[in-house]
Amino acid sequence: MVLGGGLAGLTAALQLKRRRPQTSVVVVEKRAHPVPEAAFKVGESGAEIGCHYLNESIGFADHMAEHQLRKFSLRIFPSAHGNRDIAARPEIGLRKASPMRTWQIDRGRLENALAEAVVEAGVDLIDGGRVGSFSLGPDRHVATVHEGTRTREISATWIIDASGRVGLLRRHLGLDVAIDHDVSASWFRLPFLLKVDDWSDDPAWQERVPSRNRWQSTNQLVGEGYWIWLIPLPSGSTSVGIVADERFVPFDRIRRYGALLNWLGEHEPELASKLPEDEGGLQDFLKLKNYSYGTRRGLSPNRWCLTGEAGLFLDPLYSTGLDFIGVANTLATALIHRALDGESGPEFRRRLKAYNAYYLGQFLAWEPTFAGQYEVFRDAQATAAKIVWDNASYFRFPVMLFLNDTIDDPAFLASVRDRTARMHPLNIWMQRCLRELSQYGDELAPAGFPTSTPRGLSELFGLALERLPKEEVRERLDVHQRLLESLAHQLTSRLYEACGRPVPEPPLELARELEDDLIQWVPYEQRTAPPALATPQSEDAWQIV
Repeated sequence: MVLGGGLAGLTAALQLKRRRPQTSVVVVEKRAHPVPEAAFKVGESGAEIGCHYLNESIGFADHMAEHQLRKFSLRIFPSAHGNRDIAARPEIGLRKASPMRTWQIDRGRLENALAEAVVEAGVDLIDGGRVGSFSLGPDRHVATVHEGTRTREISATWIIDASGRVGLLRRHLGLDVAIDHDVSASWFRLPFLLKVDDWSDDPAWQERVPSRNRWQSTNQLVGEGYWIWLIPLPSGSTSVGIVADERFVPFDRIRRYGALLNWLGEHEPELASKLPEDEGGLQDFLKLKNYSYGTRRGLSPNRWCLTGEAGLFLDPLYSTGLDFIGVANTLATALIHRALDGESGPEFRRRLKAYNAYYLGQFLAWEPTFAGQYEVFRDAQATAAKIVWDNASYFRFPVMLFLNDTIDDPAFLASVRDRTARMHPLNIWMQRCLRELSQYGDELAPAGFPTSTPRGLSELFGLALERLPKEEVRERLDVHQRLLESLAHQLTSRLYEACGRPVPEPPLELARELEDDLIQWVPYEQRTAPPALATPQSEDAWQIV
């Protein structure tokens, strides 16, 4: 039984049916399908893990290619010159589209297609059903479901809670874990495409992305304590979201559209000038205060699993919400499949322990990347270093593990635990260094902006496109560990040296020799000068330099 028929619940049901067709699956969803497009839910941009999950794990590659929008890349615009001219801001992003099959997603359109797919696969989808109560039993779990005037009891051997922030099981069992990440958000949909390519007619700026497809990126405007997403939807709308650290941007400044528009007029006047004057020009307006939380457990020997926001939610910065759904559903599917096929005793307990460790470990590993880190966005060079570090870490560990089908193999996870564990204190240290460096401002100028080289980017793309046997994955992780240590050394030593300060003591001895031609330093003036004065871009360049 799946409680909740949104993105997490529908994909869980479909994955279960694809893995074990004879399994009887019922999904209870309070909304009736079809749901509206555009003005519906957030989670509209997908990263590599989440999009691989949609494309391959649940077999939705054709739908994504035909009905969703290909994502150009992630694109960051740090603050500069009062944020009145997009062409005057440093730009961190690709010059040409990423080869990854990642997507900008209309959630309503996707969930309607998923609802049709689960019914076709033989899932019993109860539309417009509200869970009135439930009980967890030693042999069967029972839920009371209200469908209009009808009430029925549904029993199942396993429950997957996909009820979203309601968190039916998480709250019932007292599993909530507070996260030290005091951030809030407000967001809305515009009934038109907001294309950043049209914000400037500067020919030198346009030449940096000659296709004029910047608008297909997840464009992010960032400043001290905040970031703003601009995501195009395939239905022709634009999703705009403002995410802010309470220490820098009080929630009252963004919780209502009028107040938000005033705040944007002060901090992001160019964006403010493109928006409707009042809420009547929006498709919706939503907000959420202090949105981060965790859970003490994701999968239980008592035959329940949590997925999506019913389990945990960390941060939308790198579009990892769908990643967490893919991980949770993959682990839940494998656990349920094995149990229904008779696995029990020590072998089942080892699997359960390994899966819980990975589910919670991924969350804990990412937490330092977000918690308290919005202040880094005050400085463009520290922001560039953060983007390099975070993306290198993401591709070289979680992307490689998920895309090569290793996370549901307890023996494999045990064999690489030392490697993944070593990265956690290193990431904590790096994020602390980035916060400190962001306070030094113009002192960092001599260091320049760190960026990946064409070879470096091609290597990252290759990690998401190439499939490897598990033994080779294990060997690659050893290489990646040393490479990330070397990257940490190079980033910190160069930036701290530029401002005449010693590098803080790292938590472990770092490898120091970074492979040639994986990272380069772009002169500060090249990134901050007017576009016409900057070095022309190479025709075959992947990245804006």
